[in-house]
Amino acid sequence: MKKLTTLILILLILSFGLAGCNQNPRVLKNIFDDKEIHRRYTIEILREFIGNEYDKSTDLSLILKCKTIDLHGIIRTVSFEKAISLNNNNIKKENPDVLPIFELENTSNVILTIYGNGYWGRIWAFLLMDLEKLKITNILIDHMKETGGLGDDIRFPAFKNQFIGKKIGLSGNNFALHQKGEKIIEGNHSIDGVSGATMTSIGVIEMLNMELLKYEEYFRQSLEI
Repeated sequence: MKKLTTLILILLILSFGLAGCNQNPRVLKNIFDDKEIHRRYTIEILREFIGNEYDKSTDLSLILKCKTIDLHGIIRTVSFEKAISLNNNNIKKENPDVLPIFELENTSNVILTIYGNGYWGRIWAFLLMDLEKLKITNILIDHMKETGGLGDDIRFPAFKNQFIGKKIGLSGNNFALHQKGEKIIEGNHSIDGVSGATMTSIGVIEMLNMELLKYEEYFRQSLEI
């Protein structure tokens, strides 16, 4: 994830400079208002998830089969640029009703996107999943403006790595949230929330639990259930 971290750092510097206390919200709104910068942000994440098998010159539209799914479970094939644009719009949109799907050709790997709300604003995640096992194999969680040193910690390995390797069920809550030893949300897989950021942690768990259910029909078709 080194290249992605570098890209995000550059974007942050462009957005509001080096000055600022780490207890202030990390505001990405202006960055995501620039369609080309946002497009590069999304493409860089997709490249990181695909891995070292393809170099940076590879045209992702040739190796990713893109689809969408709506709230009725209807799945359609779309262009790569359409899927990118849809994801970028969904990050800023409350309750998106159509979600993009990025399938890596000739593998069981798929990249899904989910969206929700943290304490201060929008949060989202990219999930790399093995469809044959319905397991999360990689995850990136990001946000619009959660507080640095608190809610912002949802981006870092100590929190997000708890989701890797977890199998997704097709009903109910996949994830439970524990905060300071107390169970806040019931679910199949226990996740420890970020210390001092209960509301942001709740936002992430609720996002994962609710948004993954929107892919139920896609999972069923992939597993031929």
